[in-house]
Amino acid sequence: MASLSHYFLSRRKRLKRLKEFYGVSADSSDEAAYREVQRRIRDRYVNRIYQTIIEQHAGRLVYLVHGFNDTMAEQEYVQLRDTIRNKHYPSDSKPVYVDIHWDGLNAHTFDGLPVAKVWGAAMLNSRFVSISLRNLMTAEEQKTKIRTIIITHSLGGGVALGAVFNTVYKWDLLNLITPEADKKRLQSMILTPTPAAPLRIGVIAPAIPGESTFIDFNRRGPVIIDPAQNNIGRVVIGYNYKDYAVSKQLMDVNLSVIYGSTSLGCNLTVAGRSAIDNVMDDMDKSGYGKNTGIIVPLKFQTPLRINPPLLEKGTHEHAFCYYIANPVMDNLLDELFKE
Repeated sequence: MASLSHYFLSRRKRLKRLKEFYGVSADSSDEAAYREVQRRIRDRYVNRIYQTIIEQHAGRLVYLVHGFNDTMAEQEYVQLRDTIRNKHYPSDSKPVYVDIHWDGLNAHTFDGLPVAKVWGAAMLNSRFVSISLRNLMTAEEQKTKIRTIIITHSLGGGVALGAVFNTVYKWDLLNLITPEADKKRLQSMILTPTPAAPLRIGVIAPAIPGESTFIDFNRRGPVIIDPAQNNIGRVVIGYNYKDYAVSKQLMDVNLSVIYGSTSLGCNLTVAGRSAIDNVMDDMDKSGYGKNTGIIVPLKFQTPLRINPPLLEKGTHEHAFCYYIANPVMDNLLDELFKE
């Protein structure tokens, strides 16, 4: 797996050009110079977002996060923004959007084998993107503590949830395929403070496990909070049992727990217990009660997949655009935008 840090830090000439371009001192150490470049890029975005919030008298800051193997994110973001605009929410809910584009990789197909080949690297990437998004959100809060919403699709759900609390248990499951240098970098980055502004999150067909994620709900950056300190008011989980990508269905067998669990996106049920049941149990153990209003499950049903392989007969489409066009999206948006 390649990374920008490896690209620049492994070649002095590349790093030298980077320092010169961003006006970073030539005398600074390699790591310090790279971090300073990142900070300057982040701060430019933070200032642009803040100015837009002020100019538009915005009442919400909305982050949009696409998923794995998504080649249509820009069109889908436009579609989602149009859908929200047509809901005519009150003026105090007026949003400013931040479109997140991250390296969820591209298999150049939706066929199983090529997709599986890049899925592992995309999962690894998502952890670092989580902390980078956290860094951006926390820096933005130093400017203004505006109500914030994150809307995600597929593996973007893992990106968003890892940004707002430390999903370390889920990340630790990837340690066997993680280079040692990346483990050390992640351990350092995870101490970044999490956002503190009022926050709601919508995860649509999330390509992540349930219980392995929410078990860490109270782990926020360098601290473990108690429920009274929680700023995450709602997590809306849009699931679809027949979604071919998160169910990994073959011959009517759900394989979502295999090779990077995606069981939450299809709400897998085993021995009478669903993935969302397990999430509720974890929230109870974390001090929020059995029937917390924080977790809101919504069932989606997208169209049948067009020309699926015989082994995936009867499965549903996974692409973000199908979920945005689904009537249940109205309910999800209401849960995020309405008081």
